[in-house]
Amino acid sequence: MTEEDFKVVDRRDEPDGEPEDAPTREGVTKKPSFVSQAMAKDILGAFIKAGLMNVRYQVGMISGKIEKMGECHRIQKVDPPWLYTKNGIGRDCQWQEDVAMVFKFVPRRCRACWKTVVYPRSIVDLIRLRDLQVQMASADPTCLCKCGIELRPTVERNYGGYFYRNSKASGLDTLKNVRELVEKFVGEDIKVVLKRGCTEMERDYGDSKEWDKYSVYNKLEDELDRLSWINDDFHSQPELVRDHVIATWLLFAASIKDPKFLELSGGENMYPDYSTYEEEDDGKKETRNTKERATKEGNVKLYRPETPFDK
Repeated sequence: MTEEDFKVVDRRDEPDGEPEDAPTREGVTKKPSFVSQAMAKDILGAFIKAGLMNVRYQVGMISGKIEKMGECHRIQKVDPPWLYTKNGIGRDCQWQEDVAMVFKFVPRRCRACWKTVVYPRSIVDLIRLRDLQVQMASADPTCLCKCGIELRPTVERNYGGYFYRNSKASGLDTLKNVRELVEKFVGEDIKVVLKRGCTEMERDYGDSKEWDKYSVYNKLEDELDRLSWINDDFHSQPELVRDHVIATWLLFAASIKDPKFLELSGGENMYPDYSTYEEEDDGKKETRNTKERATKEGNVKLYRPETPFDK
């Protein structure tokens, strides 16, 4: 696959938020930033915040909509750190991890999993990588990929993007292609590598270059396949879950003080500043940071656009 197979707009030199010197005048509405629009679209997040998801409601795997608890056979994960841009059948990573945990070896499907890993440096890189993955998966049905924030304690970075293949040879082809596309459409000098299996597997079961020794467990896996039926038919994430994942990314970026966050927010912090207090010689004096917290009318400035759920 080459860059001619799809169209991606190279916006690396364009500001993602409102420039600092953007003209403003009374009576003119400022264009909403990427962050404000994304947070306003997060309907699912409002239900999660209210403690209603997986208590009264769930997101159906097939319908992709909010349903009452117990009314759908399979449910979507409502709060994942990943956007599963394109997922495959027959992987069921949770089952493989559980087999590894119970029997203490690396399953053959994990040994045959080769992934090209992209190391986005910022939330802006991650958003660009998301756009690139969508275009690549649309052009190539075999392009299995995901991207998101890294919350695993075994991974020492904030963001990640993954492209999956079933052999080392196809993994090396993907590595070359992804490196070229990432450099052109995401950013220069972004680390892209090929690895085998999950990071957790290598931490627990040794260097992946030595995993072929676990082929002695193939007969055990044949028996496990015969005695189990794991339905891993994955339906794509519905719109309301995707919107919530993007909002989660932005909250994460703000919480770690990602300097590129302000490019997406029009220069605004995610939340208004809080009041602080100092003690002076003439007694205690309360001080308030008014630059970002209050408007001219003295009202607290809420960064998140108001939705019906804020009332």
